[in-house]
Amino acid sequence: KEAIASEYASLEKNKVFSKPMNLPTGFKAIDTKLVLKIKESSGSDVDRIFKARLCGKGFRQTFGVDYFDTYSPVATYNTLRFLLTILATLDYEIDTVDVITAFLLASLKEEIYIKIPDGYPGNHSNSNKVLRLLKSLYGLKQAPRDWNYEIHNYLLSIGFSSTETDKCCL
Repeated sequence: KEAIASEYASLEKNKVFSKPMNLPTGFKAIDTKLVLKIKESSGSDVDRIFKARLCGKGFRQTFGVDYFDTYSPVATYNTLRFLLTILATLDYEIDTVDVITAFLLASLKEEIYIKIPDGYPGNHSNSNKVLRLLKSLYGLKQAPRDWNYEIHNYLLSIGFSSTETDKCCL
């Protein structure tokens, strides 16, 4: 229950969707699924960590209606190997960052509505209301592209620039 409450709090904090509303004419609502997982923790006081993630059922999206483009670039293995070789040779420290709710930070360009998911705060069980997505949601076809666009523009805004040979390497 705590994991589900934490997921809904994260969705609320990131302003992922609107208040419940009637579905506008000409639109369909996409189903969602709450994915629950137990992670085993090693070397910690807590043996198990419970995780919850609300995912959109992107396989029900329609090209040209719910999404238009899904391409998201990925750095090549050779680029990563080359970069790590240079950093190791120069004896630099390497840090990594894990953006826990990355897709929830990316703005959604399409107008997409979801059915109110199970466990959503409030009593909406017999309601025909839907939620409009304002940010990307895990499971949507365009979510990786939206996140890439968001992080790429942020890194450019703080002074990074792409290499000529691999645009994913900033």
